[in-house]
Amino acid sequence: MFAFPIAPQIDLKETVLLKLDSKKIDLSSMVVSPDRARVGCTSADRKYALMDGKRFGPFAVVGSPVFSGDSRTFAFGAMRTTDQGGEMYVDGAYVQTEFEVTRVMRLGDTGPLAWMERGKPGIRVCTNEFKTIWMPKLVRSAFSTDGKGYTFIFSELPKVPEQSPPEYLLQGNSPVVPRARTVNSFPAPGGKNYLSIHLDTKVDFNSPSEIGYGDWNGQRFAYEGKVVGLPMFNSTGSAWAVRSEFTGVTPKGNMQFSKYTTSAGSVKELEIQTGLAFRPGGEEFVLCGKRGDELFIKKAPGFAIPYAQFPGLEVAPKEFYRAAAWSGRNIILLFQSKRTKPVLYVEGKGVVDLNVDTAFPNTLAVSPDGKYLALNVSRNDLGSVMVVPLENPAAMTVLGKEDFVVDQAEKVAPLWLDNQSLRFLALRKSQLLRMDATIRN
Repeated sequence: MFAFPIAPQIDLKETVLLKLDSKKIDLSSMVVSPDRARVGCTSADRKYALMDGKRFGPFAVVGSPVFSGDSRTFAFGAMRTTDQGGEMYVDGAYVQTEFEVTRVMRLGDTGPLAWMERGKPGIRVCTNEFKTIWMPKLVRSAFSTDGKGYTFIFSELPKVPEQSPPEYLLQGNSPVVPRARTVNSFPAPGGKNYLSIHLDTKVDFNSPSEIGYGDWNGQRFAYEGKVVGLPMFNSTGSAWAVRSEFTGVTPKGNMQFSKYTTSAGSVKELEIQTGLAFRPGGEEFVLCGKRGDELFIKKAPGFAIPYAQFPGLEVAPKEFYRAAAWSGRNIILLFQSKRTKPVLYVEGKGVVDLNVDTAFPNTLAVSPDGKYLALNVSRNDLGSVMVVPLENPAAMTVLGKEDFVVDQAEKVAPLWLDNQSLRFLALRKSQLLRMDATIRN
């Protein structure tokens, strides 16, 4: 039973970041800093880089600005003339590089600025801390979310067009090795651990599907069927999960199965598995699934439990949840089907209706102290931000009046700056706004 709902008092302050005038700026070039405080772009003719009210140029052509992971620094690539190689500019000032710059980027979501150089041996990736070896032809690359880990698959240049040249794998500071059967390799946060998926498969006549293989830091693991989507890592980079799908034969005919394989082993209890989310800072995870016609919830390392037996979840919609988050060791689940309005389950509190038309699954964000949940919602086709006190979820509140719409509400979650402050971007008329919300004590 929820306490009488008294919504938290939240102050909202707005700052105009940019006027969206397509005659003056290239709207497709807009880039927002990770802390959502700054926005950069290029002029409509792509001859100037624009940042913090300043213009840098003119150039023959200039690329979109890129922010460092801490949002303090920005860089962009540009060409002074069309017959001159690319150069790099950091905070608007030219920086000398050894070779032509072909791309400026950030490593991962929160990593450092980096750039690609092109020389006679091929290309290489550089930061202020390291330079990779030269790679004649880059085939595939991946970076950890914190930018501390990176992998590259590259090849030699073909000597005979009809023949495929040898390919190689580079994982961080490890020596280069032949790619062999590796399809792709993914670095975990922290830059020490790597997960690879291989081409190797075998048919097991005792299993309803093919068996595929991968390795975690060189230790082999097996999974059923084909991997779907990207691997998932916990926040420390010590645990991982991959989801695979396959068709199996049942007494009722062919059936589509899905299962997770994790660093703790494969999850075998359920025929259909989805929605895995690691607990921040830990290796525990939650997922939901089905066995037969019954829905289950699994909080690893525990066993899967039917919805009807999980405290408070027995009254939840009889469907897979759409998104999961954690507050301490308690789970938060979002249910959102086409037939019903969104419902939130908070472990230890129960189920509450969100009283909006839509809640966006990719936007659940829990405050650092675990006391509040923020997420993007939609009412009357207008994107807004909702704040839910997890101690009393019925006291939810939607921020602001209906005179703005949250920018990219379906995929960009609100950003918590501290336990009581969050930030998001919004649009009003032809303005991009930074919205800073503060919860009063």
